[in-house]
This record gives sequence, C-alpha cells and structure tokens, in this order.
Amino acid sequence: MTFRAETLRDALDQVKTLLGPEAVIVETRELGPRRIEVLAGVDPEPQVVRRDGSNVQRLEAELAEARTRIQRLEAERAMMEKRRRSLERALQDGHGGDALVARLVAGGVAPSIAARLVAGASTHGATEEENAMAVARTLAGAFEPAAPVWQRKGRSIAALVGATGVGKTTTLAKLAAEAALQHGKKVAVIAADTGRIGAVEQVRTFADLIGVPCLPARNAKELRDALAKLSSSELILVDTPGASPWVDETRNSLDRLFEGLPVERHVCVQAGTAARDLSDIGERYGRPSSYVVTKLDEARTVGGLVGLVTDGMARIAHVTNGHRVPDDLARPRPAALVQAVLS
Repeated sequence: MTFRAETLRDALDQVKTLLGPEAVIVETRELGPRRIEVLAGVDPEPQVVRRDGSNVQRLEAELAEARTRIQRLEAERAMMEKRRRSLERALQDGHGGDALVARLVAGGVAPSIAARLVAGASTHGATEEENAMAVARTLAGAFEPAAPVWQRKGRSIAALVGATGVGKTTTLAKLAAEAALQHGKKVAVIAADTGRIGAVEQVRTFADLIGVPCLPARNAKELRDALAKLSSSELILVDTPGASPWVDETRNSLDRLFEGLPVERHVCVQAGTAARDLSDIGERYGRPSSYVVTKLDEARTVGGLVGLVTDGMARIAHVTNGHRVPDDLARPRPAALVQAVLS
C-alpha cells in the first residue's frame, strides 16, 4: 500500500494505524517539498525469532537501514527548505526580481554575492541567457585553481587545517600519495593531531602504506624537532587537530604551533557547507595559501564555494570526491563547478 503525507512521521503513523505493528516498509521517497511517499505492506509469513538470535540481528540491521533512509530523507528535506528560505530572503532583500540572481541563490550562492555577481557581469539590454553566460565566465575565472600543494620551488611545509570531520587526514594521505608516487617528490608527514584517539596511528598507517616517513608533534617544540629531522624532504604535510572556526582560540593555537615557521595553511572545507559559514572561514584559520574542498561527491549544492573564491583571499587547489587514496583526489574543474552552481 502507498501512503502519502507532509512528513515521514505522519506517513509512518498512517502505516502503523492501517497495517499494524507487523507492517514492513518497502520504500520511502520524497515527492517534493513537504510531500513524502511510503510504500508498505505486511509480511504474509512473519519469521519466528530463533534462539540463536539470527533473526534479531537481521531485524536490527533492517531497522538501522530504515533509520539511515529516514535521516537521509530528513536531510534532503532540510536542504530543500533551506533553499526555499534563501529564495525568500533574496526576494525580501529586493534581489529576487532578477531570475538569474534567484537561480544562483537556488544553487547555494549567498543572496548578496549572487546580486553582486549579476550586477557586475550583466550588460544593460542583454538577454537573460547572455547575462548568464557572462556570470558563468566570471565564475569560471574565480574557480581557476591554485597551484598544487606539491608545486613549490625548494622545500615546503603544508599544513591542512579545518573543522573536525572535514576529512583532513584522508586528504593528507591522498596528497602525500600523489606527490610521492605520481610526481616523485620526497614527501614526509607530521601527525600534529595528537589529541584525537587513534589520529597519530591513522596517519602513520597511511604513511607506511605510501612509504614515506612520519613523525608525531604534540606542540611547537616537537614540530620544530620533527622538521629538523625531516630536513631532506621536499614536501612536508602536517595533519592538525580539527577545531571550530568560530572561536578565536582556533587561530591562536595554530599561530602558536606554527610561530616563526614557513608553514602554508591549506584550509579544508566540505563542498556542501552553507554559504554563510564559508563567508570568512579562511580568515578564521589564518590567511590560507589555498582551499581544499572535500566530499564533493556528497554535496547537493556547491554555491557556497563562490564566496570562498570571490573574496580574493585564496583559490581552490584540490577537491576530493570519495574515500579512495589517492584516486579520489582531483584538481578543480572550473567548467564543472560553474555548471553545478548554475544548474
């Protein structure tokens, strides 16, 4: 049977009322804003739970899968609601009369940035499509990539900084692997995220697999000592603790750790991060040498990245689109990013 309601919870209540506790959820999908469809039925031959508990495990696995689907649907609905509110704000701010501005806002671009882009690129008397092409050219220029992390003259020290959970450690492994195995660089790794349980071991495991040296560093002194021991390395990648960009201590702690050292800060951000959260994120970690955009494959909208590359602070050097090391590391493709923003 098919059940439809405004929310998933309401649909599940209908299922329980009509089919009882033995109901089996076959499929759930979102038809549109505030419209959920659930396909459910009753198992004609319910399984008897055996003493060995195997059916209990199966039911627990099915329940976990159902919870995951529910969470995904709720996340998708929240994203659609956020996009709707962004469009409403654009209209209230007086920018929504321009369909091109609304199109950018729907792609995740902050309303004020969208309005500025359209105003700067548009030509009076041009068609909407001509103005869209002009905006696309502006965005393509902004998305031109920064130099790869390993492309430096002489020895370089590159620290990956960013919030907890953005994928710094996995990204570091990808960068180390590509620099060492594909570009022939003498790479070394320093594990400075010593507070997170298992973080040093994770970095060391990656380093061993790639075949590059790895040293831990709990503080500024140990970082200096490690750098001295790795003096023959051309590229030294530093894994740092994840920390919130919204507290001053985050930047202060990085300043103390890198004081007096020629360390480049490469700020890692998730591709789907909201535009308002990316507005000044580079400055919050100290002026970045580049951005590394992670989890591009998981992002529903990427318009928030426009705020990164139009503030004049830094450009995107690398993107990641999966968990494989080093396969899922790439250079940003301006045309693809522009299409994602304007689609």
